[in-house]
Amino acid sequence: MREIKPKLITAIFGIIGLLVFFILASKMDLTLVKASLIEIGIIPVAISLFLVHIGYILYSLAWYLFLEGGISFLDVYLSIWAGVFIHYIIPAGLLSMDTFRIYVANKRGIDVPKAALSVALHRITMLFPFILSVFLGMFYLFISGLELSSAGLKAVAITVVTAFLIIFAFYVSTNEKVLINIISIIGRLAKRDLTKEKRMAEQYIDGFKLLKSDKRLMATALILSFGSWFFDIMPIFILFHALGRDIPFMLGALIYSLNIIMLRLSFGIPGNVGFREWISVEILKTFGIPSELAFAITLIMADVIIFANQLVFGFVAYMMALRRIHQVKGEGNSCRELSEGF
Repeated sequence: MREIKPKLITAIFGIIGLLVFFILASKMDLTLVKASLIEIGIIPVAISLFLVHIGYILYSLAWYLFLEGGISFLDVYLSIWAGVFIHYIIPAGLLSMDTFRIYVANKRGIDVPKAALSVALHRITMLFPFILSVFLGMFYLFISGLELSSAGLKAVAITVVTAFLIIFAFYVSTNEKVLINIISIIGRLAKRDLTKEKRMAEQYIDGFKLLKSDKRLMATALILSFGSWFFDIMPIFILFHALGRDIPFMLGALIYSLNIIMLRLSFGIPGNVGFREWISVEILKTFGIPSELAFAITLIMADVIIFANQLVFGFVAYMMALRRIHQVKGEGNSCRELSEGF
């Protein structure tokens, strides 16, 4: 049977996401949506974009710390943005974002187990504030006595379950006994000797234990993660304020955190377009925000400030990262092969 390429899978899922988006848009009075977009104006959007980029500097700094300065901050910053771009373009590709980051770190002299460990720790550390916001936000909805529609509740439930799965996956990847057993099972099924992979897994676990014991490093990373999260969630409050409507902090944190989680943990659909907007509109409607206003806010917040911004900036960073890798002696062919894959 011919293998289905990730790009084909991405195209199929992308069409599904666009269909969901257009179905949602068809239910809106687009005249009111346009009026809301005009009322917001350019300045709040520009400020929001600036804050998001500050958040990404803090986000990058945390990975730089986990790498213990093993590669330059510029390489860290570019590879993170480039990884986001790859993740959006081919979300169906196996761990494409993390693979690229490990690839860049390795080409800069970091061994694969250490690079993989740093990426795993960085991902879960930086996602922690967003996952926490989702759970606290759901608790806020509960104590507020408000209920989501059945569709919105199902969508949020999927995201919450996904967050739990990510936490579970992190636990499995840092438990030596479980990880070695998984590799052994894969080896038996594939009828291959995975001794080398087991040694790498052991090095990975040893590195995790070493970094985990560095309380100062972990505390600093958590501070950076909450700092990055704070700058990331500010746009939704800025946009609502521009419309003369201020929303509860936990509501804004919940909406934005759901969007970030769905962007970083794509289910195969590029940026989870359609489903992100649907969830956000459903939750905002629960709090009495008109559908058209909720849709307008979501368009700017999720599709311009987050998705389009990261797609464009990520593409620029991707090209710059490839050029820097190409400058490393002997890496020209690998670089070209990687770029041709996208």
